[in-house]
Amino acid sequence: MECSRIVEALFTRQKLERILHKSCSRLQQELEGKDLSIAVFYSFDIARIYQFLGEPHKAQSQYKRTVEYLEQSKHKWTGIRVKCLIALRRKEEAREIALNDSCLTKNWLATVYEELGDFDLSQILYSELAAEHSREADESTYFQPQRFQYASDFWEKARNAKEARKYNLRAVEAWERMGSGEKSLVSIEEAWLHEEVGYIYQKAGGFDTAMDYYRKAWAYYREAYMIDVTATDVNQLDGDWDFYAPWFSVQIPRNIVFGFRCEHPMRYDQRRMRYRKLSLEESTS
Repeated sequence: MECSRIVEALFTRQKLERILHKSCSRLQQELEGKDLSIAVFYSFDIARIYQFLGEPHKAQSQYKRTVEYLEQSKHKWTGIRVKCLIALRRKEEAREIALNDSCLTKNWLATVYEELGDFDLSQILYSELAAEHSREADESTYFQPQRFQYASDFWEKARNAKEARKYNLRAVEAWERMGSGEKSLVSIEEAWLHEEVGYIYQKAGGFDTAMDYYRKAWAYYREAYMIDVTATDVNQLDGDWDFYAPWFSVQIPRNIVFGFRCEHPMRYDQRRMRYRKLSLEESTS
């Protein structure tokens, strides 16, 4: 699905305008402080919202302001800086900053190259990542279905369809051998697990099974938030989110936004699941 179609499916114009108003209010509060580290996030959100609303001039102006706030921030936030510079078409500057930041992961650098249009370089890095995660999945007995799928996703990004298919099928086989989770999970962790398994079956062409897992995932999300609306926040610290966050991030096309800083994480989960179902429906149409 094209980014514009996804945005239209996930956000009404009225909803985006409400989020914009709230983000502007939060930004103003942060600008009154001495450190602009948090203001950067609200400013970046505002720029993207203007972009989604079809107001490119306001978006460009806000991206420039975000870069200015970054200059005054105690934290570098290289990821946001690079994205702003790319949006402002200052690609060489973005490339230089990315290459000079030793903290950037190989995956993130591959994404930057992709956004800059350096597809040969991004594919080299994706191929290296695919090989690394394939070895890791082969050697691991913990989260093996998810790890096989993670390797498959990198093979797909490296444009190696044969290896992508191979590791996707290994993910299916590993899950079916397990039959269920290896440990007792709270509702939000069950939601993450079922969402991941739904994706594995979707990539394998098992669309009915995938939809069944997505429905179960959504039921677990609803249960988790009915029990405790802070479920995601708590389990990001104490649960398996550190594993699922990178897995999910590779599965979602870049530049797709499911939530903004002024919103509760629940909205991110809701819209991500909505995207999953839309993507699946498109695959079967």
